[in-house]
Amino acid sequence: MKKSLIALAVAGAFAAPAFAASSNVDFYGQFRVSVDHLNNSLGWGMNDETSRILKEGRDLAEQMKHEIVVKAHTQAKAEMERAKEEIQREKESALSEMRGEIASMAIAAAEKLLDEALDT
Repeated sequence: MKKSLIALAVAGAFAAPAFAASSNVDFYGQFRVSVDHLNNSLGWGMNDETSRILKEGRDLAEQMKHEIVVKAHTQAKAEMERAKEEIQREKESALSEMRGEIASMAIAAAEKLLDEALDT
């Protein structure tokens, strides 16, 4: 066990300088960088890229939310109008059918009265 631990330590000791000597080191993962003030002769600074991306994401989400709500209201209004028109058509159809039934009943009653009057 101790031999394998020593071998691992020796391998690590030789691998670390080889890694450090490499000029191309890649970092993976997420990190946040912010430089508020930098004194140098070039006069440059770094912005917080993460905050900018998050703000753009929030703004886009709000815009999409607004568009979805407006579209939903527009569709709901159109559906309400169609429903009102359908209700009106059904109402007119029912009234027309009732008028026909009443007329038929009135004619049947008149015929019955005429039959009774003629029979007597």
